[in-house]
Amino acid sequence: MVICSQCRGSLYRENKRRRASDMDSIFNGDDLKKYADDEDEQQQEILPFENVLILDNIYGNGDDYNYCTWCMKSGVEMTQLSLSERMNLLCDFKLYTSPTARRCSDSCCNTARKRPHERTHLSSEQAANLINDLTTELSRVKSTPFITDNSTVLSKEDYLSWTGWTLEQLKEMTSLVESRMHLSKHRTPFEAICQFWIKLKTNLSFRQIGTLFKISTSEESIRRRIEDTFHAITNYLNDVLVSSNLGLNHLTRIEALSHHTAYTKAFFGDQLSLIWDVLPDGYVLDLMGPFYGKHNDAAISRAILDKCTELSVLCKDNDTHIVDRGFRDVVEEFQALGYDLKMPGLLSKGDKQLSTIDANESRLITKCRWVVESFHARFKKWRFFSEQIDQSFLLNLGTLSRIIAASLNRYRPIIYDTTSVEHEDMAQRMLSLLKQQSNIETLVSSGQLSLRKNGIKLFELRENFNFPHLDLDFLRNYTCGTYQLKMSEPYAKAHLYENENEFELQMSPDNDQLIRCRLHSRHSGNTRYFICIEFDNKDEDEPIKDHFCQCKGGKRKIGCCAHIATILWYIGYARHIGWTPKTRTDQFKEKIMTC
Repeated sequence: MVICSQCRGSLYRENKRRRASDMDSIFNGDDLKKYADDEDEQQQEILPFENVLILDNIYGNGDDYNYCTWCMKSGVEMTQLSLSERMNLLCDFKLYTSPTARRCSDSCCNTARKRPHERTHLSSEQAANLINDLTTELSRVKSTPFITDNSTVLSKEDYLSWTGWTLEQLKEMTSLVESRMHLSKHRTPFEAICQFWIKLKTNLSFRQIGTLFKISTSEESIRRRIEDTFHAITNYLNDVLVSSNLGLNHLTRIEALSHHTAYTKAFFGDQLSLIWDVLPDGYVLDLMGPFYGKHNDAAISRAILDKCTELSVLCKDNDTHIVDRGFRDVVEEFQALGYDLKMPGLLSKGDKQLSTIDANESRLITKCRWVVESFHARFKKWRFFSEQIDQSFLLNLGTLSRIIAASLNRYRPIIYDTTSVEHEDMAQRMLSLLKQQSNIETLVSSGQLSLRKNGIKLFELRENFNFPHLDLDFLRNYTCGTYQLKMSEPYAKAHLYENENEFELQMSPDNDQLIRCRLHSRHSGNTRYFICIEFDNKDEDEPIKDHFCQCKGGKRKIGCCAHIATILWYIGYARHIGWTPKTRTDQFKEKIMTC
């Protein structure tokens, strides 16, 4: 509060009257001395009320030179707070600090200690200085770029959202290129790095990025200035980052072997395994291209083999190269180089299903190869590559993609760490199933079991069907992974929507522990597959004994297809936990169908 001169005079006269009345009680020198001391204290209490501004809900008396403003410790090494830090304390923590305020050098805490007993009383000079500080800080904020290396506005998550990297990682990138950049009054090296990554992360226009960094000039000049910075940083990062973190020559063979997983070691031995274009744990070995869109995988792989003379330096005879089915036309080229090519199985002419051994071997390959898709998902987090690319960037596409891959290698953890005993046990379990064959498939092939013969229909599945209760750990172990389980919920929802919230289950008349179900194909709405599952309620460790599906990979014993996983997930797990499909997308679908 502010006390006017009239009130202050009244207060002074009242205190003077009280002192006069107190004089009657003074009899000796000691009492007189005590009175003088009391009078001095009263004067000190009165003085602060002269031209004083009291701030409500603001704390701190400004006497903060001898202790840390944040933790209030004294006798430690401290540094003086900047104007920006002081204003941040005032806005965020309602704490007034003097221009001499200091803080522990080791950044003691993230939240300033509360001090409700310290009311803020400002003299006219202090109030004027505070107003000047606030206006100075406001002017600075208005002209400061959105992202800086010492921003008091952005959180750690904000840096990651806008650029794809943490503040510490951005600072390290800046230190790599800073010596190569010329000084500029329009941007700092850190801001240049941020402009580059914001473009790749958000795919905003150069003009929009210029607005974020408060560049004040003509519109065309803003766009050109950001574009020039983008291309300059592209060259700098390509020179200092890519060569040491990407390419066939940046790793030795021993270093490449250290990127093996428990699965590649168990399935393919101690030879080097290369999953084009990554190593088994997701570390990117190299990226090549770009290639024309009309080129298929075979044409691309031939071009790579022609250019990759360095491949022989890293790889040796009998090394495993894991590829997808698009490389089927260049199998002979790989074999001519002495490499062991692994590829998911292909259907022979006239066949509708892979054989049991081919389906099992394909599962071993896909168990290792999924890290390539995971890398692609990481890569496309930078929206520049997931949207239409302007033709002005065509010459730099290869360089930009290699910069992102090299940065992922350097700054992100590996995708797939399988050093635990659990993964080793899973790998051995999958190998033990490699030569096994489904008994149901044998019965179907020999004609002893007809999939088209009607069984006993099961109604009111929730109450009357006695099927083993399965937990997620068992399902993950049975399917040898999580992909099929992730597909189960949306697949079950789609089936229930089309079949009045029921699965068409039938029980074999000859075996009450053998059930049959019919599901739509995941890839074709006009195709339906019969699925058979054999179970044993008395076996608590292995309640599911066998399975078979008519789909392409339905004969495999290593895990199972998503159709089988959906049945097991729903009748063995989901129906027991009260799972019900969400209806929002169903309502949306109904509106579309009834338009």
